[in-house]
Amino acid sequence: LFGGTHVVFVPEGRQISAYRAATGQKLWTSPRAESVLTTAPLLAGSFLWVGGKDGSLRGYNVSNGTLAARVPAGQFGIRSGIAFDRASDTAYLGNDGGQMLCFDARRRLIVARLEVGGEVLGGPVLGGGRVFFGTSQGTVLSVDASNILDRGFTFQADGAVRWPPLATDRKLYFGTDKGVFYCVDRGRGSPLWEYVTDERRPCIGQPILSGNRVYFVTADGTLYGFQEDR
Repeated sequence: LFGGTHVVFVPEGRQISAYRAATGQKLWTSPRAESVLTTAPLLAGSFLWVGGKDGSLRGYNVSNGTLAARVPAGQFGIRSGIAFDRASDTAYLGNDGGQMLCFDARRRLIVARLEVGGEVLGGPVLGGGRVFFGTSQGTVLSVDASNILDRGFTFQADGAVRWPPLATDRKLYFGTDKGVFYCVDRGRGSPLWEYVTDERRPCIGQPILSGNRVYFVTADGTLYGFQEDR
């Protein structure tokens, strides 16, 4: 919702466009960037931030799509998606170089960088003052949102975790590309249960919570559902 109107922002290769949600009317298209835009856009105040294959964060004026800022975040591409804490104007994002980044949107500055090993693919998501994310090496990590260098747990899964986990009040759910779906304790990272899918088909997409059930999908289109209090 921007300016009293529901607007959809869509990355389109090296540009981003804004559409009126009710009618599909195009409102603007940004200038062509030097690099392919690779993340979903993040709305923070009057700026729309998007990560790029060149490792930069670009901030566009949300009213007209002009480029307002370009923040180099390193030499590695950004593909993980962006989690945003509106209370602190802080964003969290990962890159292909095995780093989790903390971005101060108010100051337009990368304020912390954590080396985690594998490419950051799944996440990040926020929950209870923590940041959770998965990597290409099959690790799922928990770090302190106020200081990402302060690690919590590291859980080793069977297969790469390519999609954001689901964080509930007490649990964390995620799947791997080897078809294993996990539920772990959100605070300690201790395993609670796991489920191996039929023929170990890859889990795709972020799990969702509806009522007291958790759902996830595998690459063949099969939908699985479990009781959240299992």
